[in-house]
Amino acid sequence: MAKFQSLFLMGIRGTSLVSKFALTLFIARFMGFETLGLYGLIVSGGFLVPAFFGLGLMYVQGRKAVTQTQEEIVTALYYYGRFLAFIYVVLLCISCVIGIYTGNTLFALVIILAILFEHINNDLYVLLLNLSKPLTANILHFIRTSVWILTFMVIAFLCPSLRTMETLLIAWILGGMSAVIGFFWSTKKWSWRIKLPAFSLKKWVLEEFRTSRTIYVNSMVDATGQYMNYFLITLFLGLELTGVYVYFTQIISAMSNLLRTGIIQQSRPKLIRAYKSKDSSFHTLYKTCLKHTFLTALGMAVIAGPSMYIITFYLVDKPLALDWFPVLWVYLVLFMILIICEVNDLVFYSYYRDDLILKLSLVSVTGLLILNTAFIPQFELWGAVLAPLCVAILKFYLQRSRVKRLLQREVV
Repeated sequence: MAKFQSLFLMGIRGTSLVSKFALTLFIARFMGFETLGLYGLIVSGGFLVPAFFGLGLMYVQGRKAVTQTQEEIVTALYYYGRFLAFIYVVLLCISCVIGIYTGNTLFALVIILAILFEHINNDLYVLLLNLSKPLTANILHFIRTSVWILTFMVIAFLCPSLRTMETLLIAWILGGMSAVIGFFWSTKKWSWRIKLPAFSLKKWVLEEFRTSRTIYVNSMVDATGQYMNYFLITLFLGLELTGVYVYFTQIISAMSNLLRTGIIQQSRPKLIRAYKSKDSSFHTLYKTCLKHTFLTALGMAVIAGPSMYIITFYLVDKPLALDWFPVLWVYLVLFMILIICEVNDLVFYSYYRDDLILKLSLVSVTGLLILNTAFIPQFELWGAVLAPLCVAILKFYLQRSRVKRLLQREVV
């Protein structure tokens, strides 16, 4: 039954990822690589803004929710919702001022609204996974990805005048709103009408931030390391090559997300419970997750390379993408290393060793900043993949030694 659910979840998440990749192909073919580059920058903003303004609060709340009562979870969601409302009202005001100054208020506002719903839905997705509700989590994820993407592509294909970033963002917002409504419908039996503790939002945030501050710094560092390339490529090489970069990284992102859904994220609550209860199954769970992740990633990489060449040659039909296609082979190697690093991070996460996650992230982002700044102007897109490959290899070896020490130190 567990294997069937895992396959089903990978299937439904795979459909969502295919939709996202189809959108990448659609933008590249019908809207151009410059528009795809802009889309990539907005997507990266959808990760950077939550990382910098979320204070790491939901990361910690999601982990605590594994062993909390329903009432405690609802209380935390009330306070966190009020916190997000305050943050995004400020951001909407700032975006409105920028929009008035640049003469494109609608565009500025819809960017922030799209990021807002991505922020909310990503937090709720992690919460549902940690509550061992992967089916609900991925159905809602499907609603906020595939539905709006397919709708936009059909409409934009039939009406070329709607092939604009504004139309795409509005469709994106509607998909996000639908998923939020779906979350509250799926939790309608929760005790939402509860009496909140008698302390202020400020007090709650400060209290929770004492626990989340380490992982908050880590989330900022991680997001910066993961998405700095989008901005550095735009700065040094322009939006068109940023679009080519986004085109190649989308398939890597799709495969990584598929593995997270089908294997890694399902193992996370099991590992947390095993560690908390000092269960000897921890080692077995970790090794099983590592083995399945590696073998599946290897199979994906072998299939992805030739498939992407056929898609690029026959569907996208853009000479620039074919000129840079060899870069993808290096990305596939990078994908294999990074996904194994994610599995190893589960050990630190389960052991509540956020300090180790932070230290390794600081090493990674420092290396990325130095190497990307040196490599991208010199080697263009080759630099954008060689720099993270070098850093990923270093992180893998540093991480592996610390995982071994943790597993040998305690019998769980």
